[in-house]
Amino acid sequence: MDKDDQHQFEQRTTPVEENIKWIKTAWRLERIGFFLLGLFILYALLGGFSQGWLSDSLYQNDPTSTQITYEKYLRSDTESPLIIAYPVKQEKSDHITLSGKFVNEYDIINVSPESAVIHRSPGTMIIYPNNPGVANKGSVQLTLKPREFGIYTLSVTANNNSPFIFKQIVFP
Repeated sequence: MDKDDQHQFEQRTTPVEENIKWIKTAWRLERIGFFLLGLFILYALLGGFSQGWLSDSLYQNDPTSTQITYEKYLRSDTESPLIIAYPVKQEKSDHITLSGKFVNEYDIINVSPESAVIHRSPGTMIIYPNNPGVANKGSVQLTLKPREFGIYTLSVTANNNSPFIFKQIVFP
């Protein structure tokens, strides 16, 4: 009966000698590990690595200016949309200029509208959307795929307005 009444946190010598101090430390580390794992999973589910609430971004100065929709966090070799909506000035002369390291490190999978004309040079890309019949706001959607991981800066200018500069983080 003495064995049944023995307190669980007292040192025991049979069959193996236990050190309760080390066991309690291991339990604490295990709880901390479970908590950190839970935080990591929650961060991933909210879009901390791509496609979610934390990753989706809308960039706009005021309601009448250029509006950019993109993802802050991407995974390499995964397609991602970049939507640029801009106020139309003149249908034939509308253009969007993309510049930065981003231009050389991403592949363009798709461009919408398909009638858009793209001129590409190292570090700069100019898109002529050719949106016929658009009254107030034109838009271009690029489906992009990063080639490798890193932090990339992109500058977007529509119709020679002030540029938008933003960063995308690409995870491996």
